[in-house]
Amino acid sequence: MNSKQKGQLLGEILVAGTPRMADGILRVLREKSDFVASGIVSNQFLLELIVFHFHIIDRMAFDRLDPESRSAVLDGVFAVVLAWAIGQDFALAAAFQDLCARRQEQYSDYQQWFAEPNEPDAGTLFWEASKILTRSAGASSEDPRDFLPFNVTISSFTLAFLRELDFAGILESPFEE
Repeated sequence: MNSKQKGQLLGEILVAGTPRMADGILRVLREKSDFVASGIVSNQFLLELIVFHFHIIDRMAFDRLDPESRSAVLDGVFAVVLAWAIGQDFALAAAFQDLCARRQEQYSDYQQWFAEPNEPDAGTLFWEASKILTRSAGASSEDPRDFLPFNVTISSFTLAFLRELDFAGILESPFEE
């Protein structure tokens, strides 16, 4: 499997698993908190979650691959997600492209994935992404305590998703160009 095919495989996993994951996250949060009231997974929430996962795949590829292979993998992921978005709604595809570019730049500012023990969560990738995802799920609170259940839930679901589907293993398996 070459780099682009690996990217396409990761993209297929991403578009197949993220909608179910989004539904699960909102289900858990409705049980834990009253500030995420809607049971409906909005397109905005789904796009934010896909773009967040795309960014994580990018970070994993950056750590494991040479620049050319990384670029090919990301091109493959992007192509599959874009085709999925076009199939859902053309406006969704345009929103995905714009959001992906903006979030890639924004998320690159957060070097740490999680806070060190006894350190504040603010300024870490998962904390800042959780704030964005919480708002896209319909929450309007600015109280950091309201983000905590979302942060724990999104972190747990995302890490389980990456482990279960072996994103790292796919990236690290030998390439056949």
